[in-house]
Amino acid sequence: GAVSTTLLFCVALRSLFGHASWIRLKPLYAYMSPIGMWFGVVHVMAFGAKGWDTLFNKNYHNGQMSITFVSSMLPACVLLVHHLMGTFGTKKQVSNKTLWKHSMIYIANQDFKDICSKSAVKK
Repeated sequence: GAVSTTLLFCVALRSLFGHASWIRLKPLYAYMSPIGMWFGVVHVMAFGAKGWDTLFNKNYHNGQMSITFVSSMLPACVLLVHHLMGTFGTKKQVSNKTLWKHSMIYIANQDFKDICSKSAVKK
């Protein structure tokens, strides 16, 4: 738990390194974040696994599953799929088209271009 909190705290404090370029912060995001998340998931699973033998027992917790099972399986599966896709090279862009016609950045860029073209001095 402490290792997970420390790693994720380091990742969260990246705003303190505002002058650093992305290439300097990439190892922080690419490696420390998933490792910290794995430590957190394993921590929750280790301390809650003793109650998993009653997962499908309808007489226990009114038939609801253990909270540690539910709260750790989703992040564990997401992290597992993330690592499998990274390992087998399936994390690639499907299309070269960008769908951002309705994004706020696109609209702001278009407004800026319109304002610049209207305010340009014509000779």
